[in-house]
Amino acid sequence: MVAIGLKKEGVDFSSLDGEDSKIFIMTLSPKQSTGPHIQFLSSVSAILNKEDMMENLLACTSPAQVKELLVREAKEK
Repeated sequence: MVAIGLKKEGVDFSSLDGEDSKIFIMTLSPKQSTGPHIQFLSSVSAILNKEDMMENLLACTSPAQVKELLVREAKEK
């Protein structure tokens, strides 16, 4: 399971780069299965590191748009 939260204004989490956090990803996975969620987070990280991806994600106006964008990018990977 995954939950994605977007906060365009950002939230101060005292990050190392001093920037406010705008994209939040939470995963839930079985306690006895550590591999799949690590692979998932690695894939999400690769997608978010693509040029303009964070801006495109924050520009989404519905959960369906967020899902469509992330699924499309995952398939291209």
